[in-house]
Amino acid sequence: MNSFKYYKLIKVDIDEVTEVTEVIEVIKVIKVIKVIEVIEVIKVTKVTEVIKVIKVTEVIKVTEVIKVTEVTEVTKVTRAIRSYKSQKL
Repeated sequence: MNSFKYYKLIKVDIDEVTEVTEVIEVIKVIKVIKVIEVIEVIKVTKVTEVIKVIKVTEVIKVTEVIKVTEVTEVTKVTRAIRSYKSQKL
């Protein structure tokens, strides 16, 4: 008896978010590290809907901003991204 398992491949099109890729230009603002005072904006966590911009993971190169370790509170967003991915699958 042969048993075959079929897996349905779900294609997630995040192409719609490519429009937000324009924000990559703001990466230049990293030089304005003095703006760390704006960390209060973290309250705008409602923007979690933009988690679809997962494609912007290329910004990992910004690891130089590790000095802003005070923003470690934002690590909660990574959990949201993981749950978002799992929900999509």
